[in-house]
Amino acid sequence: MAVLVKMPLDTYRCFLGRFRLPSRGYTILKNSVIERTRDSSIVEILCQIEDAKLILDRAYQFYPGAAPYIEDALSVVSGVEEIGEV
Repeated sequence: MAVLVKMPLDTYRCFLGRFRLPSRGYTILKNSVIERTRDSSIVEILCQIEDAKLILDRAYQFYPGAAPYIEDALSVVSGVEEIGEV
């Protein structure tokens, strides 16, 4: 199942800098879309749940400011999974 992580552009840029270029996490983050709004820009990262968990682990270790955005996306998906299991 896929998850959509949304975070501010500044947070995304700082977080992206915490990954090595050939890493899986870097590839996940680079496959994103920037949504421009009137006041700011939001980065949307569509990835598999396992990939979101991978970048969440990295956020906990090296850039905690990105963790809440990833946690929010995962919580939405876990809520959908629970509804589907009923």
